[in-house]
Amino acid sequence: MTRQLTPFTEGENLTFPGCAREGDLLAALLYFPEDYARYFGGSVEDYKDYLLERHFFLGDVGGEFVRVVTVPFLREEFLKSGLPDTPESHLTWALKAAKNPEKLLKLKEKVGVLPGPQMEEMFSCRVVFAAFTLPVRGMSDLFYLQGKLKAKLVRQVAKKLEEALLGGLPRFRALSRNRAFGVGLAIGNALVSDGAVEDLAFVLEDRGEIAAPGFASMNGAYHVEEAHRPVWPEEFEPDAETLLTVFLPLVFGGDITTAAVAASRVGEGKLGREEAVLLLQELRGLFGKLLPEDYPYRAKALSTLVLVPSYRIEDFLEGLLDREVRLASRFPGRPTLWVIDGGRARRVK
Repeated sequence: MTRQLTPFTEGENLTFPGCAREGDLLAALLYFPEDYARYFGGSVEDYKDYLLERHFFLGDVGGEFVRVVTVPFLREEFLKSGLPDTPESHLTWALKAAKNPEKLLKLKEKVGVLPGPQMEEMFSCRVVFAAFTLPVRGMSDLFYLQGKLKAKLVRQVAKKLEEALLGGLPRFRALSRNRAFGVGLAIGNALVSDGAVEDLAFVLEDRGEIAAPGFASMNGAYHVEEAHRPVWPEEFEPDAETLLTVFLPLVFGGDITTAAVAASRVGEGKLGREEAVLLLQELRGLFGKLLPEDYPYRAKALSTLVLVPSYRIEDFLEGLLDREVRLASRFPGRPTLWVIDGGRARRVK
């Protein structure tokens, strides 16, 4: 989906069909279904995508200090101009109409109601993070937190939770690239570091890098890039012991309102007792698969699980050090003293 306006000059076609500028005037053609198909091809679903993309494109134009004028494209009126019947010539015609209030009014009177995007069908992702805190004994022990879960296992858990937690909500269906119906769940196949969790939330929710068909193809397993996985704190020696908090992403994808409802249901704890118990059990089970069998703090680490919706992740990170200090007492060892070093909890040797 077009979300950003690139620099443009007077009269230039703007990275979007039917938009051109002259001075501080931006003429924005609005094609109707039959004309859009004639000039740009595609199906009715593609036309609905066009309406959504046009909506967001024109919303971004606001930062350019231009006056946006919508010009409905009436082919019979355009043909009277004698210009070649091409999208480029449509822009010339649209600019002329946008500068003529009387002509513009007559065009809109002939059209009546202008088509608009079905915003409730816009595909969107909402993320809830399952956060775990645990001691990591040296850089050499970090490798297990950087590993990947088996895709088959992740998909099985995602399907199980989807069926148990999203009752009453329609199942996800991709309608087109930018539109969807219902909601589905994809779980990360790896952990995310505390330094990358905000960026990942932004990528998934705000940047719109995942399209509806792409989410469908995940089939319940979201691939976490290596750049987002846990790393050893640079300020610590390779053999130090520190507390790390890591995050397993739960990605709810679907139409914008249903995805938000699903994420809120899980992130805000709006579940029945049985559903809540199942959710914690399955998430702990996934996280436990990444820990070595002889990890001495397995049960203690699993008990630190807390769910954090993306819109609360900033506050969670601000209070993370205090949280880790409180949790340090759950992990007894020799020596027992933990100190704050470089903004992190470190066990004193």
